[in-house]
Amino acid sequence: MVDSRITHAPCNPLEVDVHEAYELAYWTRKLGCSADQLREAVRVVGRRAAAVDCYLAMGDLHRLRARPHRSMDLGR
Repeated sequence: MVDSRITHAPCNPLEVDVHEAYELAYWTRKLGCSADQLREAVRVVGRRAAAVDCYLAMGDLHRLRARPHRSMDLGR
């Protein structure tokens, strides 16, 4: 019996395929994002895994910059 919890590696580890359920599960787990975030990244930058990873990382960076730094609230 096949264990459905096993996430198979993608056919091409250099490209993200959001149309195959097992690849979608693999890439969301590997990149730490949701399926919707992964689809958006592929739509914007294409299927190359490195570009998708950079795009998602930049989104994280922008979210971090948008939060006010705690030390700015001290002394006020």
